[in-house]
Amino acid sequence: EKKPLYLGLITFSQKSYFRSDLYFVNNTAQTIYLIVGQKTGDAYGFKVVNGTIYGVSRNGSNETTVSLGSITAGDDMNLEARYYPNDKVIFLTDSVEKGTISTNLPSSANTPTQFLFYADITTDEAVAKEMRMSFFEYMQFRNVLN
Repeated sequence: EKKPLYLGLITFSQKSYFRSDLYFVNNTAQTIYLIVGQKTGDAYGFKVVNGTIYGVSRNGSNETTVSLGSITAGDDMNLEARYYPNDKVIFLTDSVEKGTISTNLPSSANTPTQFLFYADITTDEAVAKEMRMSFFEYMQFRNVLN
């Protein structure tokens, strides 16, 4: 997880977008989160359960997912999520729109989030799991005239 130096800049009250590239070493007995925000709080991004990749949105206590397709071990995928406050999150894989969520969106209250980025991989078997990420890019609309 990464925390920005000044937390007041990162908020779910503004449009934002992130991209990343993931190489999936494994596709069984794993759960992966790659999100902006917190896994147990407000967030949006991607969730992988075994061989299925999902778009995910959390409003702090509830989570909504949309299936974006399947993965196999060795897949390298460019992931992109576009967040529109109080409206929707659009999910793309390899530059193709694959799904939209409009429920359980992060709170659009103008309060900063402590977590810019959260990446996590867990497994339910006694075997090491691995994912590789080559970049993370985040952009957020900032109206400095308010």
